[in-house]
Order: sequence, then C-alpha cells, then structure tokens
Amino acid sequence: MRVFYAGIILFAAVMFAAFEAKAVPAGSLEASGISISPAVIEVTAKQGETVETEVMLRNVSEEEQVVEMRVKDFERHGNQIVFLEEPGDPKFSVAAWAEVTPGGPIRLPPNKWVTARVVVRVPRDAEVGEHVAAVNVRTVQPKEKVQGTGMGVHTSLSVAFYVKVTDPQGNMNVVRDWKLNWVKGARWNGGRYVLSLSNTGNVHLVSEGKLKIYDWLNNETVEEPLLYTNFLPGVTKELVVEWKNPKRLGYFQAEIEVTLDGGERYERYRTWFVRVPNTVVLAVVLTFVLVFLSIQLYVRRLKKRMLEELEQVRSRE
Repeated sequence: MRVFYAGIILFAAVMFAAFEAKAVPAGSLEASGISISPAVIEVTAKQGETVETEVMLRNVSEEEQVVEMRVKDFERHGNQIVFLEEPGDPKFSVAAWAEVTPGGPIRLPPNKWVTARVVVRVPRDAEVGEHVAAVNVRTVQPKEKVQGTGMGVHTSLSVAFYVKVTDPQGNMNVVRDWKLNWVKGARWNGGRYVLSLSNTGNVHLVSEGKLKIYDWLNNETVEEPLLYTNFLPGVTKELVVEWKNPKRLGYFQAEIEVTLDGGERYERYRTWFVRVPNTVVLAVVLTFVLVFLSIQLYVRRLKKRMLEELEQVRSRE
C-alpha cells in the first residue's frame, strides 16, 4: 500500500492532457517547470497534538508562476486515483486536519525555492494509525495554450503526505480486522448481489473488490467493481454489486472478491445463475398450454369417435 501511494503523481489539464514527471536531486519531484520537495512527506503526531512541516516549491522556468497548494484526500478506485474536493471524516481525514500557509496564491520567481508550511492539528479523537493524503500544487494561471485550441493548460503535481497518529503515550496499536457476514443473490435472472460486511477492528477500513461473471455459452468474462466505502470501527454495512449490462439469456458463474484491509486478506464467494427473458418464459408457457389443450381436445375427439363406433356395432347386432 505504502509503495503505491508514494508514487502518486498527477498532471491535470483542461483537456485532461497527461505529462511525465521526473525525479530530480535532493528528493524532489519536477514537472513542467515546477519542483516540489520532499517527494514524500511524513509526520508523526499524538492524538490532540499539532505538528508542522515545510514544503519547498521551485519555479525552474524563466517566467514567474503563480500556484496554489492544497492538501487533498483521495480514494483509490481500482488503478485510478480520485481526488476529493471536500475533506472526509474528521476522525481520519488528513485534509480536515491540515492547513496550508500561505493559504492563497503563492508566487514563484524564476529559479528560486519558496517555502510553504503545512500545519496538522490532530483531533483528540483521531483514529490511531497511519493516514495518507496528497499535497497538491496547481498553477493558478495557465502556463501555455494548446496550439490551435485557445485552451490553457494547468500544471498539477501531487506528492504523498503520510500522517502517523499515536495515542497520548506514543503507542500505535492498530487492529485491521473484518468479516464477510453473508451474500445474497438470485439464481433466476441473477447478477445482482448484496454483501454484509463488518469492521471488527479499531480503525476505519475501506471496501475494495469486484464481481466477476463468466458466460458459459460465449466463453466470456466481465468484471464490475465493488463500491468504494468507508467502514468505521464496529460498523456493519450492506453493499450492492451488480452486473451493469447483463446478457438476456445464458448460464453464468459469478465470483465476488472483497477486502477491507487493502488486500492483506480477501474473501471470495462463488455461485451460479441463469438468465432467461420474460418473453421467452411467456412463450414457453403459452406453447405448453397450447400443446396441453391440443392433447386434451384430441383425446376428447378420440373418445367420442370410439363411443360412436361402439354404438354402431351394438346397433348392427
């Protein structure tokens, strides 16, 4: 988990253009004329304590640049990182604890380092453990325009920000424990499942996973992601995972893979289901009814004919 988050570098543009970031000396990261140091920020604080750390910014271009620096929470959806515009739960949200100074635009003269500070005020009831957010630096004014579009490109650079929270005695007893209580889903026209999950540890956990469906008739496999959801300690929630574009006819096998501890342990649930359109079912029922009525009519006619023949035999005698 830590290796993954430490490598987060994002460049956002109006056109969602991506640029490559490169490491530079002294533990910095550089992209499109801006450097940030350190490349990974780490602080340790006790519950109820306030700590401060420095972030160095450098404009390596020949023109002044104006940037804003913010601390943002983020969520990991599969292999994608989604930054949150608003802080999360104050018990474990680094963005809710952090304050950047200066709070407004920061002017970066050419080829000079500028010092900014991040003050972290950890609440007394903060969750013990290691929490991660991102320190994001973004240009306020577009540095350049995309040729032929008239649209300005903004540079955005982010580094991982770890905050390790201990109890007042400096201890960090973290228990990441959880359980899958049950899974419910229909075998007839299935593809929708409800999972009951419980956080039995002492820190918040996040659900991750997927629904994998194998189509026996076409030898195809599709996957649907499980909803990214926070679980506070002692909380039980029900999550729904559903096949978004199900096929109308076939026999399928389903496998649900879920974790609440970042992949340290997975629980898997396997089942099967069939899908038959209601129109097909109705057609089969109608066909059966018609065949049944036809047989009944044939039997009655045959019985009547036999009785008539029997009467004719008796009249001849």
